[in-house]
Amino acid sequence: MKSLLRVALPILGIIIILFQLMHIGDYYQRFDSPLWGFLLGIGLIVSPFTAVGILLTYLLMLVFILGFPILGAYIGAQITGKDSFGVWVGLIGGGILGFKIAWSDFFNTLVAPLRKVADQDDKD
Repeated sequence: MKSLLRVALPILGIIIILFQLMHIGDYYQRFDSPLWGFLLGIGLIVSPFTAVGILLTYLLMLVFILGFPILGAYIGAQITGKDSFGVWVGLIGGGILGFKIAWSDFFNTLVAPLRKVADQDDKD
């Protein structure tokens, strides 16, 4: 499985770079930049498991930091009603909880297998 990913991820990196080159002027405005696509593509070519590990870690961090406040606001709205103080309490409480989880030892333990695979890939 690892050898299959070692071949597939650099091919995906080349596809991402080609996609970025083909659409460089089409839809990039304001905050969006083709630089991130190029960096991801180059990362997948040079060190595929490290690039995937970094991407998954950031996405998981976003799930905790953005998902928990949204979930808290939704629960607050269901309990106290749409236009009430409970929505704000759930939003702020979920944000604090998500932030605490994303910067805790639990999160480090959660992403430790990704780091192990990336470290083994760098040694090979």
